[in-house]
Parts: sequence; structure tokens; C-alpha cells
Amino acid sequence: MAATDPMVPTELGDARTLTGVRASAAALCDEDYPPVDGDYQNRTYFQPVALAGVLAAWRRTARLIVSGRVPGDVGLYIHWPFCPTPCAYCYCDRRAGADAAERRRGLDALLLELRTFAPVLRGVVFSQVQLYGGTPTDLGAAGLDRLFAEVRASFALRPDASLCVETSAATLDESVARSLVNNGVTRVDIGVDSLDAAVLARERRGQDERSADGALRLLLQIPGLDVGVALLFGLEGQTSASFVRDLGWVLRRRPRRILVYGFDPRPQTAFARSGAALDAPARERIARTVLATRPVLEAAGYRADESGWRPTSSLLGVGWSAMSRAFGSLWYQHPPLDGRPVADGAIPPFLGMSSSMAEEMRGYVVRGLFAGGRADAAGFRAAFARDMTAAPAVSRPARALERAGLARFDDDGLELTAATPALRARARSFFYSPSVRRALASRGAAGFASSGAPCLSYSRGDS
Repeated sequence: MAATDPMVPTELGDARTLTGVRASAAALCDEDYPPVDGDYQNRTYFQPVALAGVLAAWRRTARLIVSGRVPGDVGLYIHWPFCPTPCAYCYCDRRAGADAAERRRGLDALLLELRTFAPVLRGVVFSQVQLYGGTPTDLGAAGLDRLFAEVRASFALRPDASLCVETSAATLDESVARSLVNNGVTRVDIGVDSLDAAVLARERRGQDERSADGALRLLLQIPGLDVGVALLFGLEGQTSASFVRDLGWVLRRRPRRILVYGFDPRPQTAFARSGAALDAPARERIARTVLATRPVLEAAGYRADESGWRPTSSLLGVGWSAMSRAFGSLWYQHPPLDGRPVADGAIPPFLGMSSSMAEEMRGYVVRGLFAGGRADAAGFRAAFARDMTAAPAVSRPARALERAGLARFDDDGLELTAATPALRARARSFFYSPSVRRALASRGAAGFASSGAPCLSYSRGDS
């Protein structure tokens, strides 16, 4: 699995190569560039990797972390795909309606994977744990207790580690809430999404206003728990009036965080797979309505949340569809379950692509340019202990972009000046390594494309 790419890709020699980038790569959303910043179901250019190869990659990364040669912030992501009922708008990997035996096999596989990786990560301290899905509290109190006990038995957690869990009103009761407290969970996101009766008739069955109120009250009475409530707009059957009513309902209960999403009909949603689509006016209405909640949230004392989840330098993902990043060694994921039944309690297969320090540098720049049009020099220096200007893997294409008038490159970092979205996407792809370009070009399809639906994360200013 050793990376063989040279530090400086020869095809990035001057700005004229902007016009020579393969069309299939230029059309891609930068969420396709690994490892952890995009949609985890879309790593279609990864190749099969044996468990032995994954373990070897983590041994190498663990040695680098312990020796202080790479950043030591490490996260654990656990994916529980099971849900009580399906939701047509969900683009996460999930399986609805599984019986107790299948869910038991799913938990057995998670516990086995945690135990398998424990020996190679001794000496590594984890700063955060995320349990998402699917609906993780579908595990029930006993399942959550077993899972968290294995996490603590397998890995060292920082005393101030963040433990985050996703839940729903249909799966949260007093026993589950007590389990969250007993297992040291610090942050919970409850997906209320909508209380519109027309929506609930087809989505989130098992939830109504009464059950949502009861579940939220259980969470809000837990001292020190960081509670976030998620709402969605743009769902089938939903009206603007009911969305405004739902927002008022949440504001009156004063959770620490409120998350507002626009419906994003990604290809893997049941909505899109049924052949349904949103036209341009519908997308515009969704974006306009979500963004209009900003002044309402601010008037209620909420501010844009700057304390939300941040990607760790290394991430161990366990469970179907979970993605992982062994810093400087390997990017990989489990394939999505995609509604198929879990047949056994074995570790899911692996798909991956070798990494290197040069790949990590390129990925840092691509993600920064995608997120805000800027790759910060100070952050780069903290991650790689060198200046961007002294790292040929990024400085050479950055200088070429500067000569082309598409970016500014100085001691503060790299900022895109490209005027159009197409040029900005082309400029970002300028940093793709030869191996990534070959893989993207060979897979054929252009891959994932988001509608660009907005999402807002706000927290109370008094917290």
C-alpha cells in the first residue's frame, strides 16, 4: 500500500494545464476528493484492500502519531445503519425494518471491528467519538451500553473527549437517555426534522409532536448535555407555514443548538431513486426559506455556531459505509449497506487508496478552497510543520494558478480569485495528484453532485 506518487506532479508544470484537465475530473464536486470532507457513500474510485493492509497502514500512522511526526488528533466514527422506518429524504446509509437477529449481527460486527483495531492503536489517544447513522439509539439502552463499553475497553480517550450521538424521538426513552448519561455522552443531535402531519404520514413514522416534546425534554433535563435540534425544509407535503410553526416550537424549548437544513435530493435518497426531482423554483424556495431563518435565530439569541464538529487529522470509521483516514498512510471506507440485509457479524469489506504526506498536503488545500475559497497557511504549518511555499506538492500548482490570474498566493495562504464556479472547480482540481486523477478518470461517471441546499448551525449566545 505504499504511495508511489512523486512530490511534484509533472503535469502541473504551468498554468496552461488548466485547459488540459480531464473533463471527467473537472466536472466533479470536490466532495469526491478524499478523505473525510464529503459524502461518505461516494468513494467509487477506491479499490479493494485486505484487512491486513488496513491494519498495516494504521500501525504506520500510529507510530507517526506517537513519535509526534504527524498531528495527534484522532477521532472514532461508528455507523449504525438501522432505522425503525425509512425516510425518503435521507441520504445517509441506512436499513429500515431489520429484525432483532439482523440488528444483533450488526452490533456483533461493530464490536468485532473495534476489538480488531485496538491492538494497533495502543498509545493513540482519541479526542472524539461519533455515533451516527441511521438511528443509533435504535440500539436501545443495552446495545448502547455494550457498544460504549467496548469503545472504552479498546481505545484510550482524552478526559475531555467529545462523545456525540444522533437520535430520534421514536427511539429515545428514559432508559436510552440514562444510558447516554452513564456512558459520558457530551453532545446529542435529535432529528425532529418536521412536525407537519402531512410529512409525518410518510416520513419519521412513530414521531408526533407529543413524542418529540417528550424526547427533547428528556435530553434538556440532563445537566451539561449539549443538545442540538435539527429541522428540515422542502419535504414532500410540508408547507412554509408548518415549517415556521416548527421553528417556533423549537425556539420555545431553547436547546443549545439549532440546525436548519434544506432538503438535498442527492442520488442515493429514496426520493431521487423513485424518479422524483426538484425544479429550479423549488430549489430556490428551499434556499430562500432556510436562509430567512437567520434573522429569526439571531433575534432569539442564537449565533452562527463556530464550535461544531471539526474533522480530526486521523479518523477510524467502523461499520458499514464508515470512512476512515490513517493520516499519511491510507484513505479507505466500508461500502454502504444501501438497504441490503446484514448476513453475518463479520467486519465489512474495505475499499481504499494509499496516501502520503504529499497527498495530505494536497487534500488540505483542496478542502480549504472548496469550503471557503481559501487555504490557510497557519493551519497548513500546524498540520505539516512547514510553510506552504516550501511544499512543492502545493506550491508549484499554486504558483501556476497565480500566474494564470486565478489565485493569490502569499505568506498567509492561497486564495482563489477565479470568477466563475466552473473556473473555481477547475482550479481546485489542479491540486489533484496523478493517482487521484487516474482513478477519477477511470471510473467513468462524474459521480456525486449536490443540489447545494443550504444548512445552518446556530448555538445560544449565552452558552
